[in-house]
Amino acid sequence: MAARLGNDQVTVLACGADFKSAMPPDCKPGGCGFDSHPGLLSRHRAVLDIAPAVDDSSATQRSSRVLVSGRVRERAISNASPGGGCGRRTVLRLVLGVGLGLPVARRALAQPVDPRRQRPQPNDRFVFAGGERKRELVMLIDLPSAGPPVTVYPIDPVTKVVRDDSRLNQVLLVRLDPGALNGDTSARSADGIVGYSAVCTHTGCDAWEWQPASTTVKCPCHFSEFDLRNSARVLNGPAPRRLPALPLKIVDGMPAVAAGFIGRPGFESGGG
Repeated sequence: MAARLGNDQVTVLACGADFKSAMPPDCKPGGCGFDSHPGLLSRHRAVLDIAPAVDDSSATQRSSRVLVSGRVRERAISNASPGGGCGRRTVLRLVLGVGLGLPVARRALAQPVDPRRQRPQPNDRFVFAGGERKRELVMLIDLPSAGPPVTVYPIDPVTKVVRDDSRLNQVLLVRLDPGALNGDTSARSADGIVGYSAVCTHTGCDAWEWQPASTTVKCPCHFSEFDLRNSARVLNGPAPRRLPALPLKIVDGMPAVAAGFIGRPGFESGGG
């Protein structure tokens, strides 16, 4: 028996020949006897997300429908018999074990996210990520027309918490000619300022070379190039996808977050 939590739901895999690694010690090939105890299953259906067994024409086989990752899989399992499956006590132990584990697991899932690791939130402002002005607020005057881009972190304007505990929260801000932006980029911009994830989607580098003639940025690690006027689409290099865009607005003379990232910040082999 193995249990997995997802969306406040427990998915149960009945032990048997298909799931030998999940078998309790007294299970034998042929099933755990779930199909031999329909009353037990029905009494615990609030805990176990498992469909009832369905008889077929064979007296020695049944078709068990088990929900696995949201899909119903149907397989034949042998009727439990003395010496051919788990006993009622084993089934009860498994059911009660899963049920007792639910409150702990749900509490773990409900733990609040550290605000320093949260992705940019609507109304967040920005602070410089490094340099002499590190952690100072970014004003419109700090973003001259035609660049260069500035690397920043979002900051909660109320709590003053800087979301710098995940480097995937780094954002590139640059002011471009509003008339040169394509439709989607223009809709997400504010006064010509556009925002993108500052982490390359190839291997996660976060240093950039600004190319003002083409209004593109190049990652110096493996030379991927992104067109900032056109939703940061990939022009050259091995990056598998464009940089996620961050919709912006202007609040009190400062660029601010209008909505969360469009696309997942991160790169091919992981995140942080």
